[in-house]
Amino acid sequence: MWFGCFCLLLSIGFEYLKKLNENGPNESGLNGEREAKESMSRTAEIKLTVDLDSEDMPTRIEWQASEGQGDGPISCESMMLSVWDSENKTTAAIDLWIKDTSVEDLNIYFYQVIHKMADTYLRATKNEEIAGSIHEFGEGFGEKLGLLKRSAG
Repeated sequence: MWFGCFCLLLSIGFEYLKKLNENGPNESGLNGEREAKESMSRTAEIKLTVDLDSEDMPTRIEWQASEGQGDGPISCESMMLSVWDSENKTTAAIDLWIKDTSVEDLNIYFYQVIHKMADTYLRATKNEEIAGSIHEFGEGFGEKLGLLKRSAG
């Protein structure tokens, strides 16, 4: 049950994740869980705050990161958070948008998320062919929604 304000604290081993993000899972230079724990030099925290109306619809979303650039929380209209459970081979997700977000803004948001996912997939796997396919899908998505002007042939 939601109680008007939802807070999620996500603690991560920042240095370990940063190294994996930069080098990919097979080239991280970390061998085994023991080395991974030893290589972590600090913990970063990401905080999400969601205000809900009486019908449990988000009315405000803010996020803040301990490693972030600005002071204080940053407002946003939508968010997606996915976490991978490798033991059960499942993804858990929290997908939210405030109730006043326009369909036009959601279309642009999803278009950009698809391209961001392609970039992240490429960094994580180094698989250029599949990343390109994800980008192609994103372009088709954008065209069908009228976000992109069709080139005159």
